[in-house]
Amino acid sequence: MFILNSFSFKIDKRIKESLDRMGFYEPTEVQGLAIPEILSGRDVVIKSMTGSGKTAAFLIPAIQRALGSKFFNTVLIVLPTRELALQTYSVALNISRNFFRTTVVYGGSSMEKQIHDLRDSKIIIGTPGRIIDLINRDLLNLEHVCMFILDEADMMLDMGFIDDIYKIIENLPEKRQNVLASATMPERLDDMIKNLMNDPELIAVSNGYTPKTIVHDYTIIPEHKKFSALLSYIDENRDMKRIIFVRTKHGAVVLSEILNKCGFKNVTLHGDMRQRSREISIKRFRNYRSGIMIATNVAARGIDIPDVDEIINFDAPIDDIKSYSHRAGRSGRFGRPGHALTIFTEKQKNMINEIEMKNNVKMDHKIIKINDVYYNIDYRDIINNIQ
Repeated sequence: MFILNSFSFKIDKRIKESLDRMGFYEPTEVQGLAIPEILSGRDVVIKSMTGSGKTAAFLIPAIQRALGSKFFNTVLIVLPTRELALQTYSVALNISRNFFRTTVVYGGSSMEKQIHDLRDSKIIIGTPGRIIDLINRDLLNLEHVCMFILDEADMMLDMGFIDDIYKIIENLPEKRQNVLASATMPERLDDMIKNLMNDPELIAVSNGYTPKTIVHDYTIIPEHKKFSALLSYIDENRDMKRIIFVRTKHGAVVLSEILNKCGFKNVTLHGDMRQRSREISIKRFRNYRSGIMIATNVAARGIDIPDVDEIINFDAPIDDIKSYSHRAGRSGRFGRPGHALTIFTEKQKNMINEIEMKNNVKMDHKIIKINDVYYNIDYRDIINNIQ
């Protein structure tokens, strides 16, 4: 059974059975610290990096709270992106099973179905825009919300959702429990915490990068040899599940075409894709035993696929250095071994130390031997033929 360290408090037997069935026998550090505080009813701020298990840290008490309430719309969980909302919804369904209805609401999907499901849901998970839209249409009543959870709060600020969050808060009952979770705690969050929360307990797990099971490597490759080096490297072991990060949508399309030409199974994920296309890509990648997802930073936070063996930064995250930890954290989930390889060009190698310091990691130098087969490919011809 799921044992929460030495804490003695009650969780419904059905939740424990679900966790046992999911293989969660021991809590992560953040779960062991946060769950009892949230169950006690007090406001809680969780600072914990990606991959630490913070989603379950607030979902377990949220499901317990919903089970004990006679009202619908008992718990409201707000996240910044559709991918994050869908991922949290998936975890919630796995834990709560058939105890009650949980509904996820987000833009780009059928509002009619979401409206239908809202009628008898106890937990609502959604993005700010769709939640506000439903409120404005008088289709979402929040008068019985007793627990409000704001996840990825730092990302909310970065994406400009601060006004939307306050608009949602205006529609919540004054008497409620608040939980705020964030990978980082920038000073800009201070005002939100003061306005939103009542004497919150701070749960801070690790100041730096959390997963200790990830090996970090880097290589330095001339710009014109990057494709050849990447293909040579991934060809050494095709039986791996990888996410390759690129900087732009165009870069994702180009790399996908090159991988297709060379016989590497892959899907893409970037911000310009329609929601249906995103969902298909994620589903296909989940079902891969081995294969590649090519992604922009849209996937660095919010895609929780536990069996990713390795991430490769084809484009080093030099414009957003702290995003390195979010990218790397797609591998090594929940204590599994993982690997992160970053490709730097000669002009970028002065950024290596800064990335290490700001993400609290140590990267080792790896030499990649370029295979002649991939060195002699005319990549320009492939790129020029992309429509």
